[in-house]
Amino acid sequence: MSALENRTVIMSGGSRGIGLAIAKKVASEGARVAIMAKTDQPHPKLEGTVHTAAAEIEEAGGEALAIVGDVRDDEQVQDAVRQTVDRFGGIDIVVNNASAINLAPIRDLEPKRYDLMMDINARGTFVLTRAALPHLRESAHAHVLTLSPPLSADPSPPEPTDPVAAPMAPAPGTWPPPAEAPAEPEPAPPDFGAPPPGQ
Repeated sequence: MSALENRTVIMSGGSRGIGLAIAKKVASEGARVAIMAKTDQPHPKLEGTVHTAAAEIEEAGGEALAIVGDVRDDEQVQDAVRQTVDRFGGIDIVVNNASAINLAPIRDLEPKRYDLMMDINARGTFVLTRAALPHLRESAHAHVLTLSPPLSADPSPPEPTDPVAAPMAPAPGTWPPPAEAPAEPEPAPPDFGAPPPGQ
C-alpha cells in the first residue's frame, strides 16, 4: 500500500504545469486532492482550469475537489481549507504550488509586479500553511511542500559586473519558519520541504 493511500492533499494553484503533474501523481497513489486555483473559465493564453484539473486527477485514480479561489485572499484560503476538511475529513499534506514570476531587471520591474510576486510566493505560502496547520497537527503523516519559481531563466551564473540589472524574483526566503516551541507536549510538527529554486 502506498504511503499516500487515503491521504488528503490541499494544493494552491495546480490547474496546469508542475502542480497538476504532482496532483496526478499523488492521486495515482491513492491520495485525495483539493486544488485551489483562480482559473474557473478557460483562458485564451493559459491551458486548463481548476475543473479540468480535477477531472484529470480523477482519471489518474484519485478523488478531487475543485475550489475556485485566490491564495492572496485570506477568507478564500480559509474557505478552501474548510471545504477540504468537510469533504475529506482532514488535511495531511499542503502543497504550496501557486507562484508568480517576473524576470525583469530591478530597474524595469514595477513595484506592483514585485508586490504580486511577494503576495503569492511568500504571503500565500504562509497563509495557506497557517490555515491548514491545525489539521496537519491532527495528522500522523503531516507534510508541507513549498515550490519556488527559479531566480533566473538563465542556467549560467549571473555576471557580477552589473548586479543592479540582474533579473530578480522572490523565493519564499526564510520559509519555512522554525517550528514553534510548544508549551506542553504536542504531536510532532509537519515535515517541511522546499526544492531549490529552478529544480
